[in-house]
Amino acid sequence: MPKYRNIQIGAKFAISMTIMILAAFFSIFGMTEIAKTTHLQKIERDHIELATLLESRCKEYIDLLKNGTPMALSQAEKTLDAKSGSIDEMGIKQLLDKCIEKPVAVFEDTNFLEKALFKWFGFATAFDCASKAINDCNKFKEILENGPRNNIGNQKKYIEQVLHYAKEIKENGRKFAPIIHKASLFVRNLMIPSSVILLAFALFTMFVLARGIIWPLRNATALAQAVADGDLTQKIEMDRTDEIGLMIHALNQICDKMGKSLTQASSTSRVVADGASNQASSIERTTASLENISSMVKKNADRARQADTLMEEANSVVKRASGFMEELTSSMEEISKASKETSKIIKTIDEIAFQTNLLALNAAVEAARAGEAGTGFAVVADEVRNLAMRSAKAARNTTDMIDGTVKKIETGAGIVSSTNETFSEMAESATKVAHIISEMSTASLEQSQGIEHLNSAMAEIDKVVQQNAASAEELASIMATFRVRKTTMTPQTGTAKEE
Repeated sequence: MPKYRNIQIGAKFAISMTIMILAAFFSIFGMTEIAKTTHLQKIERDHIELATLLESRCKEYIDLLKNGTPMALSQAEKTLDAKSGSIDEMGIKQLLDKCIEKPVAVFEDTNFLEKALFKWFGFATAFDCASKAINDCNKFKEILENGPRNNIGNQKKYIEQVLHYAKEIKENGRKFAPIIHKASLFVRNLMIPSSVILLAFALFTMFVLARGIIWPLRNATALAQAVADGDLTQKIEMDRTDEIGLMIHALNQICDKMGKSLTQASSTSRVVADGASNQASSIERTTASLENISSMVKKNADRARQADTLMEEANSVVKRASGFMEELTSSMEEISKASKETSKIIKTIDEIAFQTNLLALNAAVEAARAGEAGTGFAVVADEVRNLAMRSAKAARNTTDMIDGTVKKIETGAGIVSSTNETFSEMAESATKVAHIISEMSTASLEQSQGIEHLNSAMAEIDKVVQQNAASAEELASIMATFRVRKTTMTPQTGTAKEE
């Protein structure tokens, strides 16, 4: 049985089905053979009945032949050749044909295997009797066809042959009957017990096969139910190596590995739960920090907007001052031009005074040459010369003053131009600073919005982390419900036993 348990289930099914098929085939074959022997007995009974009737007819036929009268011979001829559908009214030839059909049917209704089995079990004489009956019937038929009926010299021999073969045909039937009867009893005594034994053996193999499958499946079901109840440490002890044994071994491995995995998962889930709780706390602190940063960024954004407004106002003031400086520079340039024109006019006056002085000198020389007549003219010329000298002196002083003023105006114009350039640079710098502050304000606003989104995202993350922490704690509590209890299960009853 241990070897049978280790045979693969497919091979077990094949063996059981083969035994069942053989038992069914043997039973069917046995029933067929029993029916066949019964049929052969019926054939032989019919043959004996026909042979008995044939012998009776032959005796009547012989009596009519011995009578010798024409009427008797005519009646004998009718007894020999009469044909009818009823056995009682058939002639000798027709009865002889019917007698031949019976042993012929013995050969026709049995196949090669049945003939071989009859010979194997010692019933071959039945076919010998059937064969002899056929030969005797054929010889009897030949005698009836060719025998001298009216020849007195051969009539005695003819009558003896007729009676002989009629008797032989009957004797063949009587010899065949006990043989077939014995064969029928032998077949019944052989086939019925053999069929019962084979069927019982087939049922036993099917029972063993079913038992070898059902009990392990019950054990496997019990193990699966134990796993469903949370006990992952049970084990079925089984040393089979067929598919059932491999399945039970796989279930044991599943329980072992699942137990180890769930133990690890339980500890891991606890670690995850603790980590999730820490993450939740960290995220809460981070969220608070982000709220503070968001508040500071909002304040910075507001201050940046205020600074941007102030810089725009300062830029406007600088632009106005730059405009005034440009106007001042233009006025200084016009004053410088006017001073230069005045200097030119003074130089012209100085030149006129110089020429007037020369003319006064020439007039004084001419007055001296004129003598007393030119005395008055000399006085006038002297006064003119004094005026010319004073005018020249005043013109030189004025020119010096105008030159100094022009230089001062030019210096002031340069200063004003530098100041204008400085104001222009200040205006450009103020514009750039205003642009930068505007960008800072925009960036601060975007930072504030980004921090708000980040704060919302952190709130969602905090919610998810809280859910994960709750799920991890729930998972840890669920895994803690699995029992860790080493037990074994007996392979027959499937009951659990503590180790």
